[in-house]
Amino acid sequence: MTAQGSLSAVDFRTIGATMQPALFKYKFSEQIPMDEVEGAFVLALFGTEALHGESETRLLAEHAMNISKRSCVIDATTPLGMDLNRLFVAFLNRELGEDAFAVERVADLPAGRLRTQANDQN
Repeated sequence: MTAQGSLSAVDFRTIGATMQPALFKYKFSEQIPMDEVEGAFVLALFGTEALHGESETRLLAEHAMNISKRSCVIDATTPLGMDLNRLFVAFLNRELGEDAFAVERVADLPAGRLRTQANDQN
């Protein structure tokens, strides 16, 4: 399920060097069980905790998952958020395949707007 303009095969190592980090919105195809998506996200959180520590991850790993809308938004405006994003996309690609989801860079949002973005129909 790759859409025009999606970034499912992005090399996230180059994003920090070429553009300002932002929010990344993931959309998942109907064929993908969302419990597998949640599992990949939990693994990405564990990896982020290993890199940055549990407390820092709890404070800075901003994200929103909407199971019914089959979407997830990750705030990658911090180095910790970018690491979470890198790990999540790597686990998704490995476990589900790059055609299982689409990811796009979305405009930066004011604090507290992640849930709104995850609930958005687009």
